[in-house]
Amino acid sequence: MRAGIYQHFRPEEREAIDRASDWVERASDMPVLTPFLNPRERYIVETVAQGASVKFDSLPKGEYQRLLVFPDYYTPTESDFEVALLTISYPVKFYSLKHSQILGTILGETGLDRREIGDILLSDDCAQIFVTRRLVPVLIDSVHKIAGAPVKFDEVSLNAQISVKSDETKTTILLASLRLDTFIATALKNTRNFAVNMIQSSRVKVNYAETTKNDLDLQPGDLVSIKGFGRLRLIEILGQSKKNKLKVEIATILNHKK
Repeated sequence: MRAGIYQHFRPEEREAIDRASDWVERASDMPVLTPFLNPRERYIVETVAQGASVKFDSLPKGEYQRLLVFPDYYTPTESDFEVALLTISYPVKFYSLKHSQILGTILGETGLDRREIGDILLSDDCAQIFVTRRLVPVLIDSVHKIAGAPVKFDEVSLNAQISVKSDETKTTILLASLRLDTFIATALKNTRNFAVNMIQSSRVKVNYAETTKNDLDLQPGDLVSIKGFGRLRLIEILGQSKKNKLKVEIATILNHKK
């Protein structure tokens, strides 16, 4: 089964396919709860699960989610996902916390696995973080400062999740090819040398995985992250222009996680 799936994904995603296959096989007998997965990892699980006698559901409803894979006779409950939502209180008049500061401090001071942490939500006067339930006492007891700001973690209901406005805008561009360097240069209205330098300096990820392949051919659905610039998603190939360039629709996502 895995060999047939491999051909539809890039070679570097085989480890994720193997992991998803193991979850699906185990879930035919009992529910299997995954760590927090990014959208690409969830897509792989859903692809592997096709045709199997299992179902899946996810929490929370955000970018990073825990997936529960379970036999088709099982009915999951919210508690099965073992997800907690914590509000981070700090003096908002004197400090402004960034996504990278919150995540970096938590990982650095606790030694936790990144996959036990979900979305970090930021608004002008509030910060929240999704974590696996077992981490609630760890964060409350261990993390008291972030970037110099005194902080306090409090668990709140999952329904108390703050809303964060989307920074995504869609546009149509013309590409000479679907190469990664061409895509970045065109989408950011910069030079190919700029794109190559970004890729070769390990500042680019495709579907959350770092790559140094300038000539990597992108596919619809691919998410390209450029450190310091934000993210670009290739939505759809619309056809060809009169000058034989590819007409594609992309989404630009502003860098709100600096």
